[in-house]
Amino acid sequence: MKHIFKQVRPQDFNVEALMNAAREGRLYIDVKEKEPDQSHVAEEVRAYVAPIQDYVSPEFFSKINQLWSEILASDRIREYLTMKKGTKSGHMNRYAVTNLVCFLRNKGVYRQEVSALDLHLRMEKTDRRNKYYMSNGNYYMSDAVRIGINKLLRGV
Repeated sequence: MKHIFKQVRPQDFNVEALMNAAREGRLYIDVKEKEPDQSHVAEEVRAYVAPIQDYVSPEFFSKINQLWSEILASDRIREYLTMKKGTKSGHMNRYAVTNLVCFLRNKGVYRQEVSALDLHLRMEKTDRRNKYYMSNGNYYMSDAVRIGINKLLRGV
């Protein structure tokens, strides 16, 4: 006998049908995986970008903390800055943060005379570039994230 499963949604919940499906062995429960807690991602990002505070342009110097607060308050942008796969899933994505900092530099948030490499070296606390910088140009930032950041920049 071939089993046909029926997904029960709240809008079409029927106790009688549910009991019949259970008696016939056609009832299943689809348990969604728990979303990883991302509350610590904002703290990780703030700690990662803290060393480049000295490189903020004069126009944004008084607003940089507010800007980062708004960036990290945006679910869409925070999701972009979070690792999705692997052992570091749910933690800060250093590729994405590096890419975002370079994007902000190009928008004038960080001083233009400071190169993207200098910002990277300071954030990484190293004297040579690593994979997070080398992959910077290849890391994808969606249009939705880019538009969200541009809106935040206009509002600050």
